[in-house]
Amino acid sequence: MHTYSWDADGNSITVDSVGATYDALDRIVELTECYENFQAA
Repeated sequence: MHTYSWDADGNSITVDSVGATYDALDRIVELTECYENFQAA
């Protein structure tokens, strides 16, 4: 079973245990899984 969440702009903010942070132009700038952060290029 998978879980999904979206923000008010329709961006996926979590998929299962992975969270996404977006900038003002709706680009993913950070992915967070458990206790590790991954910066997008």
